Amino acid sequence: MARPRNKSGELPRTERRAQVARLRRGGMTQDQIAAHIGVNQATVSRDLAELEGRLKQVASDDIDAWRGAQLDKYQRLADQIADDINTLREAGEHAKLANLYRRLIDIDERESKLLGLDAPTRVEAVVEQMSDEDAERLIRQAQASDRDA
Repeated sequence: MARPRNKSGELPRTERRAQVARLRRGGMTQDQIAAHIGVNQATVSRDLAELEGRLKQVASDDIDAWRGAQLDKYQRLADQIADDINTLREAGEHAKLANLYRRLIDIDERESKLLGLDAPTRVEAVVEQMSDEDAERLIRQAQASDRDA
């Protein structure tokens, strides 16, 4: 059975993109795919870019959902540990608290990593024109602080 085509004889866009994806996964180049389905190579390129964009969005959504689930899990653990800390305090069992506090710190560190709060940040400094005297003074200050350290 022949596939339905539009007035210009081309496959509908969604079917064409599905075919482009199958052929690409099969190892064909963009030029080969274009010749095989009867479209311009630029059309194949746009279709692949659109499909890649959709895949990235789905992956990003999946990662965001996983990250949210992890954060929820960490929050439940932190709440339980906080309850355990209060129970131990009330019971006067202070020797066991250190381990629970360490677990809270571990959870906080993991949450920070998930949120990207531990990522290095780039700091750019803008240096205005300065006199030779000011430059020499800054160099002396830096050398003095290196000696003191």
